[in-house]
Amino acid sequence: MIFFEDISKQKRKLDTQIAERESQLRSDVVMLWNTIKNSLNIPDVLPIDVNGKKLPYVYVGMVNDSGLMQMITPSQLKMDRNYSLDFYFCFLTDENVTSGSYCYVPIQMWYDDGTLYIDSGKNPQQVALRSDKTPHEVHAAAEVIKQSCIDQLTDVRLF
Repeated sequence: MIFFEDISKQKRKLDTQIAERESQLRSDVVMLWNTIKNSLNIPDVLPIDVNGKKLPYVYVGMVNDSGLMQMITPSQLKMDRNYSLDFYFCFLTDENVTSGSYCYVPIQMWYDDGTLYIDSGKNPQQVALRSDKTPHEVHAAAEVIKQSCIDQLTDVRLF
């Protein structure tokens, strides 16, 4: 027989599993973000816009309720009903003194059977990282994400 205690225990177990998965995905976002930033050969000093605001070369973003891109920290990311994270890696493309210009690369990340899957770009390219996430795999994933940025800044109709 199943009692209330069993249901309550199962709910607590599920809540713990969800929190652990969300934490792991957020950690993976930070790992990729740092790998991307470290691989771009960017200056130590950030450009500053006319309002005195520093313009990051790469940041994690989400579209807010007003439909505008908003810089967030990975800890603000929330999983959807499919236990995946949906966000953007935002790449500075122009150090314009008014506000800069960015390329927004959509990212979806999730786990399936211990493997981290990453869909990157508007025409998603998928990368899979095994549970041990070797440095080579992480750098390869970062390259796919950066290539997605280049792809979004390329229009084959202009060749």
